[in-house]
Amino acid sequence: MSEAISEETLEPTGEYEVSLVPSEQLTIVWDKVEKYLRKSASRSNGRTRVQDIFHDLLNKNSHLWIMFDTGSLNITGVQITLFNDYPTGKRMLCLEHTAGKNMQDWVERELDVITNFAKANNCQGIEGVGRHGLWNWVKNKKGWEKSATFYEYNFEEDEGGGSSAPVDQKVYSTDLPEYVEPYFKRLLQRGEAEALQGYTPYGGQRLSYFSPDELQSQAMARGFAQAGTPQEFLDASTAYGGQGRPIRLCRSRCWS
Repeated sequence: MSEAISEETLEPTGEYEVSLVPSEQLTIVWDKVEKYLRKSASRSNGRTRVQDIFHDLLNKNSHLWIMFDTGSLNITGVQITLFNDYPTGKRMLCLEHTAGKNMQDWVERELDVITNFAKANNCQGIEGVGRHGLWNWVKNKKGWEKSATFYEYNFEEDEGGGSSAPVDQKVYSTDLPEYVEPYFKRLLQRGEAEALQGYTPYGGQRLSYFSPDELQSQAMARGFAQAGTPQEFLDASTAYGGQGRPIRLCRSRCWS
């Protein structure tokens, strides 16, 4: 059996690949991407939380992309996308929560893959709102333009208006408790291993044979059925009746 290779023994190549993560595999990679998404959510000025991102991904309302080194397999970047379908019929792929490290090494590859994804899903283009620095990665690429400026004015507490903290709001955590996480991961791995196993037919005995008592009862019934005359009935009764006592027959030769 080959020994599993840990990430620490793999050498980075400096070459990056981009992959879309199916929602069914979200929990497998979540501990690797949460730190990037949590940092991105903290910059939303209270508009979103990392648990909101997880919930949308789990319910297939958005897509998770990961960027990883092909040698070390370390995830170095994440991207959230979703479809914006406007009342006019226009569909755009929206970029949200671009985060990670060494972005200059993978952003070109990421944009190429996501562009093909948008075209394959009948989008008319790509849009996004992000920090000023993100514009520097796309401004020199063909077709990209800055179409608007997003600005905001947040009220101070002494100015009135709604509080920045929600009132009587229920907060649901989608994070697994630390003591449960290792058991959950092992359960997923075990389920995957069981699902990949081929069908093994049962090789044991499926039917049981008749017991000695059942065989004797069948022989007795067969003897009675084959007795055609009263004398033969008496002989069969003597042979199989146990005590040798004859069986009484009704005069009409009918019995139940």
